[in-house]
Amino acid sequence: MKLHLIYIVCFFLLIKTASAQTNVYHPFPDSNAYWSSGAFTCDLCDGTDGICYNFYEWILGDTIISNNTYHKIYDYERISGNNCLGYDTSSGFLGYEGAIRQDTSGKKLYYIKAYDTSEVLQYSLNLSIGDTLTGNIAGANRVLSIDSIFIRCNYRKRFLLTPLYQNHPLDTNYAIIEGIGSTQGPFIMAMIPNFESGRWLSCFSQNNLSYYPYTTSICQLFTGINKIVLNKNPIKIFPNPANSSITIKGKAITTYTLSSTLGQVIKEGKLNGDETTIAVSTLPNGIYILALDGRSFYKVSVIR
Repeated sequence: MKLHLIYIVCFFLLIKTASAQTNVYHPFPDSNAYWSSGAFTCDLCDGTDGICYNFYEWILGDTIISNNTYHKIYDYERISGNNCLGYDTSSGFLGYEGAIRQDTSGKKLYYIKAYDTSEVLQYSLNLSIGDTLTGNIAGANRVLSIDSIFIRCNYRKRFLLTPLYQNHPLDTNYAIIEGIGSTQGPFIMAMIPNFESGRWLSCFSQNNLSYYPYTTSICQLFTGINKIVLNKNPIKIFPNPANSSITIKGKAITTYTLSSTLGQVIKEGKLNGDETTIAVSTLPNGIYILALDGRSFYKVSVIR
């Protein structure tokens, strides 16, 4: 009988502890955070659609915009499927994607795209069932239910949302997880609208610890990218975003091609020594693809 009572007391204590922990807000990461996600094209949206992209996103460094401190977001996109937008499957796009700042007390995250100066409310986690999350697309993102999941000795709130494509198996469990982002990717609603496509988050790590969906290993897909990109890449492209010109600095590079995201060549030429400047003052604001020697691809932004 005593043992039975002890079990009952422990059970209620566990419930009480879990309830208390869900009231502790877990802010969005501001450093040493990595996300890996995949994307599918959506023609029929019935589960038969092909996978086109793999995305790798991380936070690296700070910047000042309108007297506010933002954390810079970089990403690497590799095309992994066949016949995806006509690009070679070995292609990859690397570059500055945007920047974030957060209001921890208000449980809000703000985002600025690389080619814009307008701040967008990315996430607001003071939500109730029936509320619509920022970034509503075609009736999606309405809160269906709120629960919590246990991640590394802590409970984090999870907001289950109405999916955009009801019948697609990769888009039926669409949720926001506190301190991690969307189950479709960290910044999916501000960066890439789900128009005839979708994404799912395959891995999230911070400070060399994995948090989602597993806690047993870090995101291994970032190992190779870190060696090439983070502070060890001899190629420098600056400023990015650019206003009037972009400078390419690096050895053993002979040619460059600047194209639109649709593949239209805008400028091309040979590099003059180890440093070459490209004028972009006449280009409209937006994101462009800079190819070096036809094998290294970088995303550069023009903004004024």
